[in-house]
Amino acid sequence: MITTTLNNRGSMNLTDLTFLRQYSGNDEPFVLEMVSMFVKRTTLEIPELLRATQSANWPAVKSAVHKLKSTINFMGITCIKDKIQLCEDLALEGKDGPYITELVGEIADTCMQAAVELEEQVLH
Repeated sequence: MITTTLNNRGSMNLTDLTFLRQYSGNDEPFVLEMVSMFVKRTTLEIPELLRATQSANWPAVKSAVHKLKSTINFMGITCIKDKIQLCEDLALEGKDGPYITELVGEIADTCMQAAVELEEQVLH
């Protein structure tokens, strides 16, 4: 199961905004802006990542997953941190395309689920 924290309804979350809140000094407008930016960027960048993967454009895959590294830390999506690093390393080497494709699928699914979660729990 890919989870990090309990939400106020007692179910598990993919995200944990503790670090972002600490980083911002509990500046709620800043937190909301960062969450909003994550949701917007995810819905634009994940399809690009998937297209790059389908066309075996490993430099584009490496670049896309590299951009995700800091973002997932701020949003507390720790469950894919190791997968992102592994995917970046494999894409840099251009090795094991089927495994990169599998990793990208897991990363994409998790990021999209996290975006929905944040949209529902934080932005609304």
